[in-house]
Amino acid sequence: MQQKRPVVAVEVVFMRKGTSLPINVVVILVIAIIVMLGVILFFTKGFSGSSTGLNCESKLRSGCTQFSLRGGCNDNTNLKNSDVQSIKTLVEGINCTEGGKLKTNQITLAKAQSYCCQGG
Repeated sequence: MQQKRPVVAVEVVFMRKGTSLPINVVVILVIAIIVMLGVILFFTKGFSGSSTGLNCESKLRSGCTQFSLRGGCNDNTNLKNSDVQSIKTLVEGINCTEGGKLKTNQITLAKAQSYCCQGG
């Protein structure tokens, strides 16, 4: 006859391998959200910002052409600050390049020369 073994309650301890899964998922979700925000910002702000930059450059280039044609880049120019301030595209171009923080009377002959004249 076979001997019967006594029944011993065995406590089963499970290794909790699933605890690393939520941490990995959270990290991946955070990275995915950051990437999604970057893509959204690129498409909403990226294109409008670059067209604004091109618009600033276009105004500045046009204004500098007018400034140069009026003799603003000559060493012995007869232009005054008021003459420079009357060139609307130049004033808008410099102000746009400076972030819109300048008043018209702050755009001087020297500032125009620094933007428009090589070595000015």
